[in-house]
Order: sequence, then structure tokens, then C-alpha cells
Amino acid sequence: MNKTGLVKARIDEKIKSEAELILNQLGLTTSEAIRLLMNQIVLRKGLPLELRIPNDNTLSAIQAGSSGRTYASAQELFDQVIGETKTNNHTTVRSGSGEGVEKR
Repeated sequence: MNKTGLVKARIDEKIKSEAELILNQLGLTTSEAIRLLMNQIVLRKGLPLELRIPNDNTLSAIQAGSSGRTYASAQELFDQVIGETKTNNHTTVRSGSGEGVEKR
């Protein structure tokens, strides 16, 4: 795609600096972020969802998900998850009303 269009915008220097720090953490330049924004606006015919730096819980989940671990079946995955839950030394049982009741 030919990148000859030019976009100029005046912005508060503090906002610009803070945004550049965040974009740097995401591995993006300001120009790349603007190109992403413009492409998403066109694709969605409106503003895209907000992009954020993942918090510690999200990062842990991403790292766990990309560990390369695979399962032969859904049952094997469930057995693994249930086994990890049981090692926490308690089980949550759902009553008929849908409320969680802890058993130790």
C-alpha cells in the first residue's frame, strides 16, 4: 500500500509524551499507532475498541496459554483443571439455586 498521505495534528506535549511511552511498551511507533487507528476506523466504520497494556493477571494467562501445552481431548483439559482446583484444598459446589458453597 502506498503511504503518501500525511496527517498532522496538534496535541498537548504531555499527552504526546505519555502516549509515546505507552506505545513504546506495546512495541509501536506513533505513526504505526495512527495507521492502525485509521485502518480500524475504516474496517469498523467507527472507532475501534480501546487497546491497553495487559495487567499482571492477563499477562500470566497469556503466558500460560502460550506454554505450548496441548491436550488430546477436552476431557484431559478438564481433568487437569479439576486436579489443580483440588490442590487448592477446597472445592466449590453449586447448590440447586446456583449459589456456590465451599466445602473444605
